[in-house]
Amino acid sequence: MSPDPDHLNFGNQVVARTSAIKRITLMNTGGKSLYIDSVVLAGDNPAAFNILKDTCTGATIVSNKACILDITFTPRQTGERNAHLRIKDNALDSPQRLRLKGTGINSNDVPPF
Repeated sequence: MSPDPDHLNFGNQVVARTSAIKRITLMNTGGKSLYIDSVVLAGDNPAAFNILKDTCTGATIVSNKACILDITFTPRQTGERNAHLRIKDNALDSPQRLRLKGTGINSNDVPPF
């Protein structure tokens, strides 16, 4: 499996406001079908992130095909937030982990537009 990108950094995000969606494409680069059993949020701050769309869980991805994960970030307090996506599948290196990162900032820190 080849994730693109292999991590997400949401940068600065105002507390209690949801970020724009970021997409991860999971491509099956192996020669055999890949069954994805589950995709879950884990790590230090999983509640700050949300899986909006998941075409991977429960899917069998044939070679050279892909599925997608759409992720958002909604910090509940200021400071750096870290989590990861844990992807359990039938590959030998299962589960895989993709790092998620973002920083919650106060709205006073955002310049006026």
